[in-house]
Parts: sequence; C-alpha cells; structure tokens
Amino acid sequence: MQEFDRRWSITSSESAESIFGKFKTRILNVLGHIDKCLTPESISEFCQFYGIKEKWESSFYDSDHSSKNVINQLEIETNHINFYKLLEVIFALDMRSYSGCHKPALTGTPKTRHRVHHSSH
Repeated sequence: MQEFDRRWSITSSESAESIFGKFKTRILNVLGHIDKCLTPESISEFCQFYGIKEKWESSFYDSDHSSKNVINQLEIETNHINFYKLLEVIFALDMRSYSGCHKPALTGTPKTRHRVHHSSH
C-alpha cells in the first residue's frame, strides 16, 4: 500500500492494519457466497491444501450439501500476506457455472434492506 500511496502522492494517517481491515471487509462482502461458486471437488482440494477439516451442511431447501470452508478460512486469516495468498488460491480453483453461483440481491431502502434470492427459473 505504501508503494501505491507514494506513486500517486497519497498521504494518509491510517495505519496499515486499519487499511488492511477495510480491504478484508470489502473482500468478505464481495466473496460472502464464494463456497457456492466453487465445485465440491475444489472445496475438498482447498481443505486438503490448507489442512483443514471439511465441513458440509445439508439444507432443508437445497438437495446439495453446502460448505463455508473457504469463506471461514478467509474470515479467520489475520496476516495480510497469507490473506492475499488465500485469494490467489481461491481464484485458481474451479468455479461452478454461473447458475450455480449467485449472491442474493439487495432490496428495499437502506433502513429496511434485506436479501432476496433470485430464482433460476
């Protein structure tokens, strides 16, 4: 970040930790449903690579088993270098087709906003 700031002559009193915290929050907001976007094989491969136990949950509404293995790993990582490596690994994994990967749309006003899942029909 410091190199970027120097290159563009940006001065900031924010600490590197604060800047990383904001960046991480933005990434978590965007990738909140990343496990739904990955193939089950990719999630298994990810868990093997990081040596974490695979956890799969079944849903009353969905016949597939779902996972939060990848997003959970992103949430717990606090080292910025390891976080960037995680992102690199995630984007190297196989993604599902577009119909298998969706994020609920936001509806309503900012005070009453809630998420609504779009039907694939």
